[in-house]
Amino acid sequence: MVVVKDKKINSMPKVSVAVISYNQEKYIRKAVESILAQNTVFDVQIVIGDDCSTDGTQQILLELDRAYPGRLQLVFNSKNLGISENAYNVRRLCKGEYLALLDGDNYWLDDDKLQRQVDFLDRHPEYIGCAHDIEVVDKNGKPYLGPYYALHKKGKVCTLKDIEQGYLPGQIGTWVFKNIFKDMTEVQLAAYRNCNSVGDSKLAMVLALYGDIYIYDQKMSALRMITDETSFSSHSYNSNLSLDYLDWLEARERLAKEAFSRTVDYRIMRYDIFYHSVVLVVKRFDRANWQIYLKVRKRLKQLKFKHLYVLKRGLVRAFEILVKRGCCE
Repeated sequence: MVVVKDKKINSMPKVSVAVISYNQEKYIRKAVESILAQNTVFDVQIVIGDDCSTDGTQQILLELDRAYPGRLQLVFNSKNLGISENAYNVRRLCKGEYLALLDGDNYWLDDDKLQRQVDFLDRHPEYIGCAHDIEVVDKNGKPYLGPYYALHKKGKVCTLKDIEQGYLPGQIGTWVFKNIFKDMTEVQLAAYRNCNSVGDSKLAMVLALYGDIYIYDQKMSALRMITDETSFSSHSYNSNLSLDYLDWLEARERLAKEAFSRTVDYRIMRYDIFYHSVVLVVKRFDRANWQIYLKVRKRLKQLKFKHLYVLKRGLVRAFEILVKRGCCE
């Protein structure tokens, strides 16, 4: 059961912004206000789904709702549903021709972001969506100085082939795309909902089945790297998720085939998963990492030349480190 706090929303907005939050009282105000600050010539629907926060997130959202009457549609889950289900429910409430996404701990930097991206998509209907670059910041909004590993596509266009190789068109909070959820059949929606995979990779794959995604090189959003608190970033940075990534990859392949009658070839990603399972054993040799490596190797027994791939990537990485240290001038 959910409680919708405000339903005074234009029935046919040009753009819907889907926001999900959970225990983000430190960040949610800036996230929402960065949406409200957008300069647009069209109506914007803002749907915020809070997943039963136990801190002050919901109180802040209610304050914003009073300060900006009629602008927000608040959905408070009566029990915790998890990121995927919360995101799905919020997106299904979005009525806009286009859909934009934002997590409750991130924020937009450019007040003309939505207008610029929508103008582009109106002029170029051959694209399913567009994305842009990001500014990576820490939990206080200062430039993040630590490592940030993300396989974001470099260049102007992200295609299905890029997705198959593990790329994303950008961080998910930068995307604006045609609202495919309005056009999916009930069978496709159910398959999407039940597909157990990381949300941004799943959505990127489905979007790429519809068309290409254009990429701006401007930094119009900020991504907070919060690796010392309960977040997926923290979990992924501090855990060996090789088996999970294999599961998610296979789930996306089934989704493409069963719901969209398309074949997606994630062979390159399988090589990468195997490589990282080896690297984690080398970096931290313990029973858990060794067992994960053995299970990954068994599941990928049909993948040819995987050990040669590991050797090649390892040598390339070693050379890059030597160059960076000035040893190969």
